[in-house]
Amino acid sequence: MSMSIKPRVVGIIGCGQVGAHVAFVLAVRGEADVILFSDVNVERAKAQAMDLEDAVTYLPHRVICRTCSTEDLGICDVIVLAAGTPPAGNQSRLDTLPNTMRVVKSVIDSLNKGTMKTFKGIFLCI
Repeated sequence: MSMSIKPRVVGIIGCGQVGAHVAFVLAVRGEADVILFSDVNVERAKAQAMDLEDAVTYLPHRVICRTCSTEDLGICDVIVLAAGTPPAGNQSRLDTLPNTMRVVKSVIDSLNKGTMKTFKGIFLCI
């Protein structure tokens, strides 16, 4: 009898400071086998994926880092929504809430068009 091990796949929507730090911790601790980055700024997502894959090269576990669209996140075990509006100047997080809510609504609307029909994992909004 052969046994296959399913890779642990985590999708991160939003590749800014929060999303990048979440991905780094998941990779360094070996909590994910595959990390998929999705961001409206595709070049930033690509850069994060390449940088993280380089950073974990010599760790004792393997982590694959790639970019994808939100439509491709249905294969994930966990999706982390880390998209939002960062504070500018002396703004508090509460000051950014209206803009962040618009971003979250836009992402959720996009996910509901396809990804959430096949997604069977954990959805985490941070």
